[in-house]
Amino acid sequence: MQLYDQVAVAVLAGGKSSRMGRSKPDLPAAGNDTLLTRLCSAVGDFRHRYLCVNASQQELQVPGFVRIVDRYEGAGPAGAICTLLGCIETDAVLVLACDMPYYDRSAAEEILSHYRGEDVVTAVTAGRRQPVAAIYHKRLLPLFEHAVERGELRPGRIIEPAGGVFFQSRLSRQYLNLNTPEEYREYCRSEGIDPAAAEL
Repeated sequence: MQLYDQVAVAVLAGGKSSRMGRSKPDLPAAGNDTLLTRLCSAVGDFRHRYLCVNASQQELQVPGFVRIVDRYEGAGPAGAICTLLGCIETDAVLVLACDMPYYDRSAAEEILSHYRGEDVVTAVTAGRRQPVAAIYHKRLLPLFEHAVERGELRPGRIIEPAGGVFFQSRLSRQYLNLNTPEEYREYCRSEGIDPAAAEL
């Protein structure tokens, strides 16, 4: 698909994981992967691939992904998106949180099929937009910069004035994300993973 060359992909791995109580990227996932390596493998077809980390994650790397340190540490996904929009070589980037264990190529192809150069494209599942699994055009950089500077850190609110596409996804399972130990244990039960290995 040509858009795999025109749109970059970036995996966000530098969050505080405060609700989980420990770092999410290295949590065990199905297939002897971690959450991070499983997602990175799923989006490996993109020509331009980035991994957004925080300054303390000196050793966190994934082969084939350009490592970018978040310039707005503590500003959550909004800060990471702002950092990425100032770094990408393409016009747009598909931003993905690392805690989505079921995100796959079909989900990437679905969202890419809706992109025609808009400011933002994001799926809607269960009546909710998915701003940390969305395509952002780099012309949104000033919007995100101003928002972060004034303390508005919710991507969903930041993009409200932007022109975009918000489509009803047929792949709601792929947008499941794991925020708490309870959610992770349920995922482990469904995949036959021993949650004790994660020391939660």
